[in-house]
Amino acid sequence: MGSEEIQQKKVSVSQNLKDIFTNSSKLLKLTWKVDKKIASLFFLVSFLGALIPVSTSYLFTLLLDQIQLAQKTAVAVVPVIIVSILAIRAVAFALQDMLFFAYARTYLDHILRYKLQDKISNDFYKKIVTLDIAQLEDPDTQNLISRVKEMMLWKLPDYVRSLAYFFTDVVTYISAFIITIQFGWWVPLLVTLVTIPRLYIRVQYGNIEWSVWEGTAPQSRRLWYLAWVLHEKITIREMRIAQTAPKILGMFTELQKKLYDLNKKPLDDYMKALMIPPILESLILLLIAFLFIPDAVSGALSIGLFSLLISMLAQLNTNTAGVAWNMSSLYESNLYVNDYFKLLGLESEIKNSADARRLVGSRPPRVEFRHVSFAYPGGKNIINDVSFTIESGESVA
Repeated sequence: MGSEEIQQKKVSVSQNLKDIFTNSSKLLKLTWKVDKKIASLFFLVSFLGALIPVSTSYLFTLLLDQIQLAQKTAVAVVPVIIVSILAIRAVAFALQDMLFFAYARTYLDHILRYKLQDKISNDFYKKIVTLDIAQLEDPDTQNLISRVKEMMLWKLPDYVRSLAYFFTDVVTYISAFIITIQFGWWVPLLVTLVTIPRLYIRVQYGNIEWSVWEGTAPQSRRLWYLAWVLHEKITIREMRIAQTAPKILGMFTELQKKLYDLNKKPLDDYMKALMIPPILESLILLLIAFLFIPDAVSGALSIGLFSLLISMLAQLNTNTAGVAWNMSSLYESNLYVNDYFKLLGLESEIKNSADARRLVGSRPPRVEFRHVSFAYPGGKNIINDVSFTIESGESVA
């Protein structure tokens, strides 16, 4: 790999990260605009849910230490403490199920998704009806519209969901990282570094998926066209008369298979590569736990603290993997989000005259065209020196 190619990849990664930040800001503003109350509750409950796993692990540490203490002493209050801690831990788990999974990730998530989909589709169609004819006939713009139309109603809401999950995993990860530092700064750092291969594979898969999708957009439009031909009354009559239905169905089936094969191959490669990171991560976690067993056996490390270490190692691994997964989901979805905002940002090529006036009146005015000519940019005249008059109330086709 040459230095020029390496530099290009660095620029690409840097630009993608910049785009993720920009698009995250845009979508958060859009989410806030759609429903401030639901958006606030969604992220607030996600934040509270992120703290529950760490707090319950800490409570369990207290429980184990109290049990260990109870074996050495006969204090009557110890059972009360143990029961209290168990009750608090049970309540914490109940809160996690009720607030985080039931309320945030089910109710609020779906409500916010429905409202976002309505807003996204409304903005999309408002933009489409304002595009110039030349833009609508441009192949690049047609492909852009096709990609946005097929993906916007699930990729954009998924981006907001991934952003919330990313936020949740980061909060839990930071909490677990801070707690685990007491066992040595290298412990949380090693657990974090070992998840880099997972993130790399996910990003690479996002690049491959996007390349396949971008390259197959014309075939997808052709597939939609064939589907339209196969269900419209007028085209069905024509196929019956010309007996072309078997030919059209064959083209439809062949195109379906081609798109399936193109999309399946990168997924197969991704699944093979994805088997490696979990094995590597498990081996590192087992090694760290093994290194602290002598301290736990000698009593230098209490059973509660050793349990906390194991819990935080698992939590760090889970949340670091979660951060990597959601970051790669943002990276992957960002490519589609870019297209959505790119489409909304298209400017009209036909500008209003600086001295244009709005016609005011109860009756339609008399409209006169004198020596009108028109051509698309770079093309020949399709209207040449046309003159005609439309009287008030007259319809001309």
